[in-house]
Amino acid sequence: MSLEDKRHTIVLLQTGRDKSSRTFSDFDSTADALTGICSMYEKLLRELNPHLAEMTYELDDLFAYLDRLPEVSMLIYDPSLDAYTPHTRAWVKKAALAQLQGLAAPMR
Repeated sequence: MSLEDKRHTIVLLQTGRDKSSRTFSDFDSTADALTGICSMYEKLLRELNPHLAEMTYELDDLFAYLDRLPEVSMLIYDPSLDAYTPHTRAWVKKAALAQLQGLAAPMR
């Protein structure tokens, strides 16, 4: 599966210890879902550092954020199965790395 594939993707998160912090977000594609996860992290950084006009972070910072969440996974629609396939936190991190590397690639 390529990240360019337009497959409906559901992100499942638990942001705190309490099960009531479980949430989900759905996206038109896996790439959009990964961008959404990065946006959530960036929003948290802005909330924690409201005095900073600009913020930067490293991939390791994003991964540490994902590792601190009690639950992170994705369900990606597979049309050949007509079902959603689950993907683990480790897979999400690998996919985020691949997407960010693609964004950082020099334009030709």
